[in-house]
Amino acid sequence: MLNKIYILDIGLGNINSVYNAFCQIHSKVQIITSLGSISSSSGIVLPGNGSFFKAMENIKVKNLTNSLVKMIKYEKVPFLGICVGMQILFEDGFEVESCKGLGLIPGNCQKILNKQNIKNFRLPHIGWNTVSTNDHNSKLFKNLGDTVDLYFLNSYRCELSIDLQSSKSKPLYSEVTYGEKFMSSIESENISAVQFHPEKSHENGLYILNNWINSH
Repeated sequence: MLNKIYILDIGLGNINSVYNAFCQIHSKVQIITSLGSISSSSGIVLPGNGSFFKAMENIKVKNLTNSLVKMIKYEKVPFLGICVGMQILFEDGFEVESCKGLGLIPGNCQKILNKQNIKNFRLPHIGWNTVSTNDHNSKLFKNLGDTVDLYFLNSYRCELSIDLQSSKSKPLYSEVTYGEKFMSSIESENISAVQFHPEKSHENGLYILNNWINSH
C-alpha cells in the first residue's frame, strides 16, 4: 500500500476534486507543484483537463519533463495519470498542433472519430459510459467485474503502436465505445493511467483509486 499520495498540479485544473476523492480513502495526500524527493513507497498522480499541447507546455515551463521521466521510467515510482495525465504518457499528440509527449508508452493521441456514424455525434465525449475490462489480471478493476460505468470528458483518445499479440510485456487495458472503440485505461509495470475521471465516477471511481493505492 502506498504510504503517501502526491498530486502534481501542472496548472490544468481539476486538482481539488481529485484531492478530495483521495482524501476520502487515504489519510496522507498532498498537492505539489514540483518534484522533490519522492520515495518508491509513495505515488504520483497527474490529473488534468485541457489539451495535450498545453499540458506538455506547462510541464516544460515548470522544468518537470526530465524529473517525471526519471521517476516513472527509471526509479519506478508508482504513477497514475488521469485524462490528459494519461494522454501525455504517449509519444505524440495531435491536439492544437503536433506535439511530443513524455514517450513512456509507445503510441499517440488523436481525435475520436465517429466510425459508427452515430446520429448527433458530438465532442467532447461527456458523461457516463460503460468500460469493458475483460482482463482479470487488472489491478485497477480488481473485483469490479467485466464492465463498469465511469464518467468521461474527452475529445481525444490514445492508441498503442505495438503489436499486442507479439509483445513480451503486454500492457493491460480497458476499452470504451463512443463513435469508435478506444482505450479507457492502461496498466504497465508501475504505470497506471485512465481516460475517464475516477474523481467524478462516484463509488466506482473511488474503488478504482483505492485499488491503485493497494496494488503497490
